[in-house]
Amino acid sequence: MFIIRDLPELEADLANTKDDFKWQGTPEQVTSFTEKALVGKTLRSPEDFYFEGAEGKQVHGFVVKPHGWKEGDEKKKWPGLLFIHGGTSALVSPAR
Repeated sequence: MFIIRDLPELEADLANTKDDFKWQGTPEQVTSFTEKALVGKTLRSPEDFYFEGAEGKQVHGFVVKPHGWKEGDEKKKWPGLLFIHGGTSALVSPAR
């Protein structure tokens, strides 16, 4: 599990952004409960992408491609996973 510190500053940066926003911070690892389970496994890094959302706003997303995936291999079908989170409202809303 990771934590992002200094959320008030991040929220202010997001609120004042008129163009694309790319966070420059670093998440801090606070637990390692999956460390043993991941020994010998290779995880792929997520790839960032942006797309146009409502009212022309840029929306950030990421994709983790399956092992063996190759650009231009249209003959093979690959599994996909879509994760939708609460967006920036989750950052500025009080937890209940």
